[in-house]
Amino acid sequence: STVDSKTIEKATTGTSVIKKDKQKDKQDNKQLTLFKSIVLVKDNPLDNEPVIRKWTQPVYYKIYGTCGNKDLDQLLTNSAKSIFKMVADNSSLQIKSTVDDKAVNFFIILNGDADSYKNILPADAVNYFAGHPKSPGYYSYNDDGFTSMVKLVDLKSIGDSVIKFPIFGYMLRQHILNGLGFFNLTSSQHESIFHNDVHLNDTDPQTKASDLNIIKSLYRSDIKSGMTEQELDDIIK
Repeated sequence: STVDSKTIEKATTGTSVIKKDKQKDKQDNKQLTLFKSIVLVKDNPLDNEPVIRKWTQPVYYKIYGTCGNKDLDQLLTNSAKSIFKMVADNSSLQIKSTVDDKAVNFFIILNGDADSYKNILPADAVNYFAGHPKSPGYYSYNDDGFTSMVKLVDLKSIGDSVIKFPIFGYMLRQHILNGLGFFNLTSSQHESIFHNDVHLNDTDPQTKASDLNIIKSLYRSDIKSGMTEQELDDIIK
């Protein structure tokens, strides 16, 4: 018996579709694994399993302190504004800067010294830092999500490096992303904003489509603060 060319074409096309579907499934699984590795966190080491933590109420941020150089301070302020805008533009989260200390719920302290701002910070944060003086940050939350965030960006630890801004910018970026619910870094996405190394020649890293997907995914309305990995898997197919 013979097989005509149309049959061969159909068979070939079908195989191609199957291969593409398998490749897409593999890529989707890879992206889901990456997403979960970045956003799931244990609130403390004694917790049984990691969960989602995110903001649902508006974020009002203010930068306190200085890195010791006015020009660098301005660059860092602009960098912070850019990061917050990127997240706001790719989510339903409202994020605004404020000069009103009483309205702030996202505190960024550039000199890493919480004690200097104990009259401004939430009382629970002050008490926490008193018992954990080397901690880089503190957050509080309820069932809906974060209620306050304090990030101590210890730029003094950089020393007298001649290439300061890329390092400062990297540290600030990771502190802000962490404070927005992207807790963990990755070594598998070198050019990602979630990478765990410093690009000394990269003062303005380009955001990849996969980065934006991670941001959009965390701030989906059906993904709730407190969700476990299994609950996440049940929602994201």
